Amino acid sequence: DEGWADASYNRILAILKSIFAYAHERGRLAHNPAAIVHGRHIQKKLPTPYSETDIYRLLAWLRVYKPWALDIARIYLETGMRRGELMQLRWVDVDLPQRLFVLPQAKNRHARVIPFTNRAERIMRRLYACRAEGTPNGEVFGSSADIRKILYDAGKDRGVDTFRPVHRLRDTFGT
Repeated sequence: DEGWADASYNRILAILKSIFAYAHERGRLAHNPAAIVHGRHIQKKLPTPYSETDIYRLLAWLRVYKPWALDIARIYLETGMRRGELMQLRWVDVDLPQRLFVLPQAKNRHARVIPFTNRAERIMRRLYACRAEGTPNGEVFGSSADIRKILYDAGKDRGVDTFRPVHRLRDTFGT
């Protein structure tokens, strides 16, 4: 295991445990020799939220240079949604009367319900009123929700560190 990252070690150990468990279940081994081996502890990464000043700088840049992306950034900040969740969000997943996003299949393959803040509700009601005719159940944002490049540009222009910019919006929501 010289030089292996802890996560790599744990993945290989999981594969070996599965192989030995399979052999044990089928009577090929008397016991699973890997069952007593423990994985390595992996410390969770700390969130890296934007500061209030950074948020102000990014949103001000968006307001001037990419105003269509401002609502998307605000929804990330107001809900903590993942990029994939927002990209796949459809109008049928938006419950305006109950002020909820009902995501049928989130990252963990389970439904997730996200309540609206007042600001998110105002944005979603305005977007709903302006949505394209004939697409009442279509995508809310689609691929335009992927604003990573735009946030990189904004951060570069305004002197804001934009490492993993969309995830940092999620971190900002959570703190």
